[in-house]
Amino acid sequence: MDGKLDIDISGRIDGTAEVHRLIVLLLERGGVATDDYSARARPPISSAPSWT
Repeated sequence: MDGKLDIDISGRIDGTAEVHRLIVLLLERGGVATDDYSARARPPISSAPSWT
């Protein structure tokens, strides 16, 4: 086991407070947290369509 913990979070339920607490606990214990959703949620700014 490499010590990696993947957590999938549903967007259907607001769990902001719970996710925040989980991240705080991980970071307090020397963990690292990344968000791999943001890059998939919207295209990079450079590829955004021009509306002019």
